[in-house]
Amino acid sequence: MANSTSCWAVITEQQRASLLNGSSRPLLENEVLVGDWPAVAHASSFIGPELFPSDTSPRYLLDTGQIAGFFGVRKSGGQLQFRMQLNLRHQKDDREAWATEQVSRSDQIEERFLYEGNAPEAYLLVASQFNEKEHHVLIVRVQAVEKFPPFGITQTGNSPALGR
Repeated sequence: MANSTSCWAVITEQQRASLLNGSSRPLLENEVLVGDWPAVAHASSFIGPELFPSDTSPRYLLDTGQIAGFFGVRKSGGQLQFRMQLNLRHQKDDREAWATEQVSRSDQIEERFLYEGNAPEAYLLVASQFNEKEHHVLIVRVQAVEKFPPFGITQTGNSPALGR
């Protein structure tokens, strides 16, 4: 299991687009409607299977994980405040080890992310080193809404628990 250190930064839409264009597709995209403080509970899981072809032993390599925690928003002194407390578990099979040695190995991280303060004006990026070549990246966008929609429906008309 990796002992990683998390870091965070506020990034722009252009930086976000550059990150998404330069990486494989996101394993999980979610929209969560939050209208309470200190916290609204949320949990998601993801899986990204990849079939590794072989004449002798084809195998699915997996990229799996869970995110669970709490989000909160409020106005304080006219400023939108945001709170995020998340636990992340992410495990990914080592493709190179299987391709070269037919050995099953995986990288894994378990992290806790905490942010509390003014809501970022653009995107909040949280990253943890996953292995020597990769990082697990979480991008959060906080957006104020004037009217809270009926429970279970977001601004885009989707259920808040469902992503694409």
